Amino acid sequence: MRDTARKLLSPRPALGGALVLGLCWILVRPAGDYPLNDDWLYARATKIFAETGHVHIDNYAAPSAVGQILFSAPFVKVFGFSHSLLRALTMALALGGLWALDAIAAACEVTLFARWVLALAVVINPLYLYLSTTYMTELYGWVPAMGSAAIWFRARRVQPSNGPLVGLADAIAVGALAGAAFWCRQFAALVFPALLVSGLWPIVRLREWRRLRESAPMLLAATALFALIVRAWFAWARATGNSGAAFADPAARLFRLEPSMTLFEAGSMVVYLTAFLAPALLWLAWPPRPRWGALAGTAALVALAFLARRLCQTLGGPDNGAEHVHQHFPYVGNVLYNAGIGPVTMQESYYSGAARPHWSPLAWRSIECAIFAALVLWLPFFQGAIESRAPRSRELVLFGAALAALNFFAFSQAFQLESFDRYYLASFLGFALAIAPFVAAPKGRARAALSAAAALALLAFGVAGVHDEFRWNDARWMLVNRARAAGVDPSNLQAGYEPAGWLSYDAWMANEPLQACAGPCVCIRGGFFCRDDSYRIEMEVLPGYRAVVMETPSYWLAKGPPLFLQMRQ
Repeated sequence: MRDTARKLLSPRPALGGALVLGLCWILVRPAGDYPLNDDWLYARATKIFAETGHVHIDNYAAPSAVGQILFSAPFVKVFGFSHSLLRALTMALALGGLWALDAIAAACEVTLFARWVLALAVVINPLYLYLSTTYMTELYGWVPAMGSAAIWFRARRVQPSNGPLVGLADAIAVGALAGAAFWCRQFAALVFPALLVSGLWPIVRLREWRRLRESAPMLLAATALFALIVRAWFAWARATGNSGAAFADPAARLFRLEPSMTLFEAGSMVVYLTAFLAPALLWLAWPPRPRWGALAGTAALVALAFLARRLCQTLGGPDNGAEHVHQHFPYVGNVLYNAGIGPVTMQESYYSGAARPHWSPLAWRSIECAIFAALVLWLPFFQGAIESRAPRSRELVLFGAALAALNFFAFSQAFQLESFDRYYLASFLGFALAIAPFVAAPKGRARAALSAAAALALLAFGVAGVHDEFRWNDARWMLVNRARAAGVDPSNLQAGYEPAGWLSYDAWMANEPLQACAGPCVCIRGGFFCRDDSYRIEMEVLPGYRAVVMETPSYWLAKGPPLFLQMRQ
């Protein structure tokens, strides 16, 4: 018994996952002192708070981000502001996320082997790897929320099977931490109702009313505290003017059911999660006689995946452009694209997609076919969920599935066709936990070899893609710095989304006078926060411009073009 407990509490899977993640970071070299994607908004708010003591989140931002700012600001005060510092904080938080997930699995008596599979599945996920190297809000919301789940399940482990679900102190800690996660990223608070579902459903199903009465005071206290903390954010946001349309508009759509949008997002998410979880799904034991329920569940996933593919042909735009929905896989934009990781946010590359790294259509059709074939790997999961008799396993499956479903419903209804692929992260984490109880080492070597091959393919794609994201950003910011050193004002330079947001957002908001334009002060070709594009940085020389200087990034994933600093003629 003591050896079993020691194995369950062993931190080795989380430490092993942290080691692999650290090796990925060494290969990626995410050291550039510049913002990525939307994180300039949160870096800007953090810098303002560290300098003035006031929290100001631009209306352009949807996540609450307050907890993220309060967490990061003391480090900025001590070490000074830099994007590299903020990125390092996220990387540390990503390691904490591995610990939280492993702690949940250990408390639910998942085997040591399965916990290793879980930790490595999270590390090789391209979304997790990418987001760990940015200052985006996802991990700042979901890691504390998963920390609350770790407290819950560890408390459940020491409770008698016929006693209250959790003690009062643990319940209050869970409610407080889950509520605090809302102050970082609103949807992260969905972990709390998922915990309630996983704990209460077995009690209600078995009609254990005495146990429900004994649990009620603790659960009511946790729920009240959770609701109070969440409600406090709304009061604070209204009082300080930090409640903008970027959050209010999606929130207003949250309960307007759009069946076509729901079906598309469900099918798209099934395809993505199958790709991300294939290495772990291959370790599930195949049942000799599948139940009808397992066959029906697998068939439903296949139908959703094919429906999403069909809807993409109707709803989607060009595969390489900025549209949220593409005609072929990868269906949804932002992090994954053809072929790379992280959005290429120079104006022309972002909207047309003509000049940026890409693979051939045949390569992506082959990947899509492989993922559709891997959909059958969900059958052992459904079989295990139906046949599971272990209470801890049932609770973990319920929690993971509830979290995945709640997250899916929230983002698909709030953002509909404007959803990003990074919104799938929480659903991935939920299903990764849900399949963990059924992971077991197969007797034959074939599936082990297939799992290793799938894992290595995902890892190679993620590392090479994130590497390329940093290398072309290195090149872009070298050109930005050259232009500024030569006297070019940021308001006259259209270098893409992040440079425009970080360097000229205030001038754009204030409509400050323009100077030193090349010809008329006007934004001829458009751009993010653009008022004049006398100078541009793009992956191609545009008509009406001449190249001033060129930088060629080092690409690993796919052959890509150089970047040009160019001046309007």
